[in-house]
Amino acid sequence: IRYLSIRDSNMRCISIDGTGNVTISHTVAHNNKGHCIYIGHEAQYNIIEHNFVSNTLAIKYSDRIPFEEDDRPAAFRNRFGPNDYSFNKAIAAQHHGFKFSNGDKTYYEDHSSGSPDPR
Repeated sequence: IRYLSIRDSNMRCISIDGTGNVTISHTVAHNNKGHCIYIGHEAQYNIIEHNFVSNTLAIKYSDRIPFEEDDRPAAFRNRFGPNDYSFNKAIAAQHHGFKFSNGDKTYYEDHSSGSPDPR
C-alpha cells in the first residue's frame, strides 16, 4: 500500500487485521476520525514506513467499534506484532501520535551511540 493521499476519513484510514508481510509507505493522511493507520489482531511482520499523519480526531463514544478505542485515537495504532515502524510522523493528534499495546519495545531512532535505546 503506497503513495496514498487520504483526507477527511470518517473512520480509520488504513486497517490491517490478520495479515502479514504488508508494506504501508509514503502515505499522507489529514483530518481523519478514529485511528488512522491501524494494525490490528494477528497482523505480524508488516512494515510501516515514511508515512505522515496529521489532525487525527476522536469519534463519539457511541459511534465506536465495541472494545476499540477510536474515541481516544492514535495516528498510528498497533495492537499486535511484531511489526516494523520507521520514519513515520504524527502531527496534531487529538490523543496519541503512536500507541502500541502489544508489549513490544519501541526504540529511539538516534543511532549515534551504536544500538538504539529502548524507551
